[in-house]
Amino acid sequence: MTRRFADQLALHLNGGVVVAGQLRLEDPSGNLLREDDFDAAPLFGATLIGRF
Repeated sequence: MTRRFADQLALHLNGGVVVAGQLRLEDPSGNLLREDDFDAAPLFGATLIGRF
């Protein structure tokens, strides 16, 4: 969703859902440090854009 406040100012709102997944943490050599599964999780984001 986008809301414009003026020609030079806008607010963008984003949302979604990650249904399931797996996170992996590796060191620079590629060795596995930790691995976790996760359930569904909501995602939200906002971006404020101003032009001058």
